[in-house]
Amino acid sequence: MKKPIVNYAELRDAELLAFGRSIYSAMNGNVNFPNPIPNMPAFLLALDAYDESLTEAKTGSRNAVAVKNAGKLNIVTMLRSQANYVNSVCNGDLVMLASSGFKLAKDREPVYIGQPVIAAVLQGLNAGSMIVKVQTDKGAISYLYQTAPDPINEQTEWITVADTRIKYEFTGLEEGKKYWFRVAAVGSNGQTVYSTEVAQFVMQRSLTKAA
Repeated sequence: MKKPIVNYAELRDAELLAFGRSIYSAMNGNVNFPNPIPNMPAFLLALDAYDESLTEAKTGSRNAVAVKNAGKLNIVTMLRSQANYVNSVCNGDLVMLASSGFKLAKDREPVYIGQPVIAAVLQGLNAGSMIVKVQTDKGAISYLYQTAPDPINEQTEWITVADTRIKYEFTGLEEGKKYWFRVAAVGSNGQTVYSTEVAQFVMQRSLTKAA
């Protein structure tokens, strides 16, 4: 849904003043926005005061510059309030939004993730542990690390652990046994994509005592 830009603090003084006056012209008497916040007379007074402060600040006086900066903050705050008011009234109506004079924020492009790739499955430092590493995917916000003992099929119940890191160590696995591993990348829009499964034997480190 389209929304107006609410932050204009980055505009230069002259640009901010010109933009503020354009918003006043568009909003003043606009039937789409009968109760603007702040009201138009108050907004016009603030614009005129800011305009005057820009002229005074050219003298280089520290006090004049401070007044100008305070005036800029006041206009930025008023514009934010106006934009939020416009947004609440329009509810995405592009014709109404255009009549307000506000610039529209760009829609965020969806970030898609590719199929994650398991970079390595390594023996851990401790007995019964395996380390799974996955290649970084910039679109992923987290990963689901999964393992299951061999054999696997459609009914296999995978042990699943969520982590934001690109490496996870499984512990408590049975030594000498074959396990399967896979990783799912999770995107910000809820998209989940699984890697292909990779099989690896857990190293036998414990010695069997003679009877």
